Amino acid sequence: MEVPVNINNRTEMVDEEIVELVKQINRFEGIHTIESCFGHGLYPIRIFLYPDSIEYLPIFLYYTDSCHVGVRGWEVVIYTDCSADHVTWLLQSTSMGEKAKEEANQIAEYMRKYYDE
Repeated sequence: MEVPVNINNRTEMVDEEIVELVKQINRFEGIHTIESCFGHGLYPIRIFLYPDSIEYLPIFLYYTDSCHVGVRGWEVVIYTDCSADHVTWLLQSTSMGEKAKEEANQIAEYMRKYYDE
């Protein structure tokens, strides 16, 4: 189920299971989510994003790396769709369902602590 979420002064519909992760990702300077999907227990979590500049990526990538947040199997890859006319970045889990939701919340909590402390 998607819920409305205020992201950078605009309302976006986000799967309720990953609201906190999407909100925290958008707190990183120069990083913007494009779309996301929880996977509904059948597929991995996928969050598409783009940076304003590649210089904005290091701190974001730090908080998606398993050695910093303790969650294994998540990856950030460069992605293009079938049109091959643009490049986005894709954060995705390898787990699905409740395990993926727990991992997403753990990553979101590390990101939140980074901003709040």
